Amino acid sequence: MHENLHSHLSTDKPERPWRFGLRGKMRATFALITMLVVSAVLVAWSSYRETDRSLDEIVHKSIPLMTELANVSHLTQQILTLTPTILLADDIGKLERAAADFSQKRAQFTQSLAALDMYPSIASEMRQMRMDVLDIQSDTFRLLSAQRERIRLASSYEIVHEQIGVIHQEYRLLSGAKVTSNPTAQRFLLHTNQFLTALSHLNRAKNQQQLEIQMEQMRPILYRMSQSLGEQGIRPIQQAAERIVRRLQDLAYGDNSISALRRREITADKITKSHLGAIRDTEQRLSTSLCSLMDDVKQHTKERRAITADHLGQSQILLLILGIGCTLGTLFLTFVYLGHSVLKRINRLGATMRAIAGGDIEHPIDPGPPDELGDMAMDLSIFRDVMARNNHIATHDLLTGLGNRALLDAFINRSIQHGDTGSLLYFNLDGLRDIIETFGHDTGDRVLRILADRLSKSVRPADIPTRIGGQRFVVAAPGLIEPSNIQAFVSRLTHEMRRPIRVEELELSVDPFAGIACYPEHGQDAETLMHHADVAMRTRLDDRNNLDGAIYTPDIGHQADHIKQIRKDLKLAIDRGDFLLHFQPKMRIATGQIIGAEALVRWNHPERGAISPADFIPMAERSGLILPLGRWILQEACRQAKIWMDMGCDARRVAVNISPVQFLRDDMVQAVQDALSKTGLPAEMLELEITEGVFVKHEESVLERMSRLRAMGIRLSIDDFGTGYSSLSYLKKLPVNTLKIDQSFVRNIEPNNEDARICRAIIRLAHDLGLDVVAEGIEWQSHIDFLNAESCDVGQGYLISRPLPASDIPAFISKWKSERHTLREVPTSA
Repeated sequence: MHENLHSHLSTDKPERPWRFGLRGKMRATFALITMLVVSAVLVAWSSYRETDRSLDEIVHKSIPLMTELANVSHLTQQILTLTPTILLADDIGKLERAAADFSQKRAQFTQSLAALDMYPSIASEMRQMRMDVLDIQSDTFRLLSAQRERIRLASSYEIVHEQIGVIHQEYRLLSGAKVTSNPTAQRFLLHTNQFLTALSHLNRAKNQQQLEIQMEQMRPILYRMSQSLGEQGIRPIQQAAERIVRRLQDLAYGDNSISALRRREITADKITKSHLGAIRDTEQRLSTSLCSLMDDVKQHTKERRAITADHLGQSQILLLILGIGCTLGTLFLTFVYLGHSVLKRINRLGATMRAIAGGDIEHPIDPGPPDELGDMAMDLSIFRDVMARNNHIATHDLLTGLGNRALLDAFINRSIQHGDTGSLLYFNLDGLRDIIETFGHDTGDRVLRILADRLSKSVRPADIPTRIGGQRFVVAAPGLIEPSNIQAFVSRLTHEMRRPIRVEELELSVDPFAGIACYPEHGQDAETLMHHADVAMRTRLDDRNNLDGAIYTPDIGHQADHIKQIRKDLKLAIDRGDFLLHFQPKMRIATGQIIGAEALVRWNHPERGAISPADFIPMAERSGLILPLGRWILQEACRQAKIWMDMGCDARRVAVNISPVQFLRDDMVQAVQDALSKTGLPAEMLELEITEGVFVKHEESVLERMSRLRAMGIRLSIDDFGTGYSSLSYLKKLPVNTLKIDQSFVRNIEPNNEDARICRAIIRLAHDLGLDVVAEGIEWQSHIDFLNAESCDVGQGYLISRPLPASDIPAFISKWKSERHTLREVPTSA
């Protein structure tokens, strides 16, 4: 964009289409007048040439220089925005991508600086800028090195924590042994616990001095532990105690100990803070230099405009004075021609230049006849249009023509400073990403332009519609603070954007939803308001309550913080092993026999207590943590099923729910093979339950994975059948064994109601296709009677049993055989 603008401004003037212009007319008119009139012509010509030179300098030098400086400033901001990306990178791949982006932006910045070498007047400032760029490059490279060290330290910490976990296990084993009743052994275990506690506190040291103090405090404890090894009472646990002492000494004082890792981490933090400060100082200096240069260019341009205006004014005065001295006839002729033609146009050009110099860049320009003054007016038009275009580019989005983030921030901050009130509407365009992924970015851009046009036509005259990047539309609505008025306004906007969009032969649509923040109630600056509106939108996106927008409240903020905390704790819970499995027995309806159980994951948070799977499973899927959690569930369920099988328990087959995210991973089949191999469970004793939604967009890859799993002997089940996207075409293609009727149909079964008819149809359809049917949500004996009458194969629900810990399953089955098995052989309706 800047290159095209520079090329346009640097283009030579086109050849003038006129032949008999102002000069020819003036020569013909003043051929018979005195030398005084000839002098007036020379004065007018001289003034014109000086004005033309001034305009040429402004249009062809000052404006391109300002454009290049603006481009350099923009690239500077892009380079500096990479610093948070470097600091937030949590693996080497992301860090290297950030480093590559930095190198690319630096090369562009160097190229832009080279374009400014054609201006000798700023040579000294350019040398300083290059030095600043080298400083930023050097500091950023050191910052990259420090971040690489942090990532390597994270891997080392994981190894060390695994070793500490082994020591904790040995410590717990020793604590539970009978020989530890000896006072010497108890004292050794007490010292071991103290040392482990002190070891865990090493990560809290904020500097080297604190770390050394903590290390010195730990030495007496380790010394007392070593002394205990020589005492008589330690002999029963002598070998284990010596092993613990050696490992603790290595973990505390070895080359790869926690203290060594913490020293390196403190050093990396110090380097990071040092170079971050240096980058900020250099950026401030660079910004100051750019601002100073742009101010100088603006001042020079302003001076040239003032000089040009003065020349025009002086020319008018001289022409009038010289004209008065002519004869009456010459004076009359000069007044008719010059007063009503040339001077009038010069006056208009002078007034126009003064208006543009005062900031009125929309002031109209009358070019007049095609002559020299018309050419001057054309140059002035180019100058005005370029200034208007630069202002528009700086404050508007190039794709949609809406305002950009700079315009929005300036408007909001100015409104708050003036004590105004209003609302900020932050729109999410659900479905736009699917359009882009399906039809390409060109179609997505056309959809964005259509939506922007609808938004512009739907807002009020005083509103500020903006696009702040990507798929985000934001509207600043001054004076709109009543919740009912806000919701009505948002509904009108979303209604317009929700209308079908025709692009060539396609009919597309998006589903907008707005997060709303009111100013100044929800924030004193644009950044805070934007964040709160985004939080309100994301928090209520899946729970709209039939509204088109959600207004930010403190409760929404607390809820967002709660979700953020749960997501943070989820990773720690996986590492700590806070999860456990419960199992809900499955019963063959015709015989009443328990044939297996479904594994259900539970999270018992050490501080918040039990957390519902409905809260943490979606977070695990969005964050990718469902992969390690799903592998753990799969392996733990197989391990428990193998234990039951070895015990001769009836509940041998175990069913495991597989997340769509986990199932679509390329290593899913390998993960199942690993779980079966490690636990020794036969493949036919494992059943995988897969939801219907996984079949929609990935049919071929899903079919291939399911075929490989079936070939291994694993049973496959479609979970929650009837609530998602299943069709007969999927059932015909997919190699599944079982359909599982969702509990929402089973719980409400009554004679001949809709749910009963749906369940009956699913059972008959499955049996016609050779599939087994499992009904979940059984809570009443009438459910059993109905399902048995319809020949449903298997059932589960609270009537049979609630989910139980693994240790309670054998006792439950034993009690079931003795007390309730006979009740299931014949239904109450028989």
